[in-house]
Amino acid sequence: MTKEWTIKNTRLFGRQVDAISVSPKMDGRYGRAWEIDRAGLRTGPNDNTIGWWLIEAPYAHPFWHSYSIVLFHLQCSPDGEPLQIRMPGATHEFALFTLDPNAKRDDLLTGKMATVPVLHPANFIAQMRCPSHEAAKRMIELAAASVCDGRLNPDTDHRSQWIEIFGSDGIKPEYR
Repeated sequence: MTKEWTIKNTRLFGRQVDAISVSPKMDGRYGRAWEIDRAGLRTGPNDNTIGWWLIEAPYAHPFWHSYSIVLFHLQCSPDGEPLQIRMPGATHEFALFTLDPNAKRDDLLTGKMATVPVLHPANFIAQMRCPSHEAAKRMIELAAASVCDGRLNPDTDHRSQWIEIFGSDGIKPEYR
């Protein structure tokens, strides 16, 4: 696959997909990525989301073409609810999900969608120790770039790649 894609391309690897009107922040050899504006998607005052990416990686799986990575901080929630920290000293957590292939990704990127149509369970979840929110965001941005360049596959069949980089604290032992 080459960078000759157009923003409104509706065919990926021979499959019909919805058009996207927003220019990607990343355009790699095998995928593209957009940073999602979370302002319109906040779920309330206890929302600890600090970063969100939509990644188009049609090479990763024959049925799914897009993925979502959501990054959370693990500081105390405003209502005092305890946060589940599985890794001692963890400051941030991210979750990688497959996006529903029938979802209108442009609606998500332009703030017209109230909920994110992801498939459950998550493909991967991990906690990290980062000195700042910016450092955590940079780690997720690097992961998104690696997916776009074809070096990191977001599909569950390639979970071992994610475990090698981020560890296995978010994965049940039987799935490691």
